[in-house]
Amino acid sequence: MSRLSKEELVKIQEGLQKDGFYVLRGLIPTETLDEAEEHLDTIVDSLAQHQLDNNVTESLFRNEPFDKRLVHVYRDRLNEAPKIFRSELHLAGLFPIFFNENLLDIAEHVLGTSEIRLYPNYTCRPKVPGGTERHTVLWHQDAGYTGSKTWHALNDYTDEQLDAALRCMVNVWIPLVDVTANNGCMQFIPGSHRNGVQPHVERKEYLELDADIMKTCVHQAVDMDAKRGDVILFGQYLYHCGLPNKSDTVRWSLDFRFQDAAASTLRKEPGHLARSKVSPDAVVKDSDHWCRLELGGENPK
Repeated sequence: MSRLSKEELVKIQEGLQKDGFYVLRGLIPTETLDEAEEHLDTIVDSLAQHQLDNNVTESLFRNEPFDKRLVHVYRDRLNEAPKIFRSELHLAGLFPIFFNENLLDIAEHVLGTSEIRLYPNYTCRPKVPGGTERHTVLWHQDAGYTGSKTWHALNDYTDEQLDAALRCMVNVWIPLVDVTANNGCMQFIPGSHRNGVQPHVERKEYLELDADIMKTCVHQAVDMDAKRGDVILFGQYLYHCGLPNKSDTVRWSLDFRFQDAAASTLRKEPGHLARSKVSPDAVVKDSDHWCRLELGGENPK
């Protein structure tokens, strides 16, 4: 894997500052994605086996392609399909993505520190077809979730505490299949990251940015089409949503965050150290090490 140049890192940082997001084409190698897909399919194995054991489905559908298997497992019950995986992601095949050297180089350059943690909120999303309520993500800022006690916040944080934790973070979104408006790509409002945390409304499945705010800018929305292996970077304050999946396949994606390890996570979980000059022995070393860890927790004793 060739490493990004200093010029490329500067360009990425400038894009994030200007628009609030940046797209890197083809950064993740095909073989890395194939390995990740193979390991994620073991999660689908478990789901299919559970459905079969409970006489809800008639087969494990092992011969179906990765982007269609869940559709068969949850046929006529797509709203019951899982919308996220988190604790299940300590799989060997995901280590090369979560700890990709180019992504860590970007985080180090953008955040201005070599002390980088994988924030304790890494997710795989299998967006099933049909535009189900559970799988269509509303307009929001990730910062809205971090500050919400209904979702993640341990306390009522001040704006200063939130800003200190969120400004030193960069979001990474990676499609495992090609994504378009048809199968549920994200939409962004360019430049909206400059507005700070805005009011959100509690909905059944998600938070949603106040409708009066979106009225003023939704016409600026851009579809974030991407190919398998592209990487979309953005920040905690950017207005974004996930469109409904109108195709007949599953839109699989990974999303995670890197944060300055010196900052607070504003959660009970400390995250996992991904790069460090201060404490190199505490860094997640390899895929075996990753598999021994738990969601957002400390290294096992």
